[in-house]
Amino acid sequence: MQNARRESGLEVTDRIELRLAGDAELLDAARAHEAYVAAETLATSVSYDSAEAAATQIEGRELRIDLERSV
Repeated sequence: MQNARRESGLEVTDRIELRLAGDAELLDAARAHEAYVAAETLATSVSYDSAEAAATQIEGRELRIDLERSV
């Protein structure tokens, strides 16, 4: 997620809106730990509907991460 933040030109301290898509098991894990993920990434919201996001691989599973600065 930090790579996606850098690629978007955002600072480490910027609050973000986080959107995730991809492998069902990864999304289930993100949902189960959503409060932790949000706190660690400074996300004001987390949603699971980002078909347009850039894909990355985590242990052979695809995860698409999209983010933008929170207003």
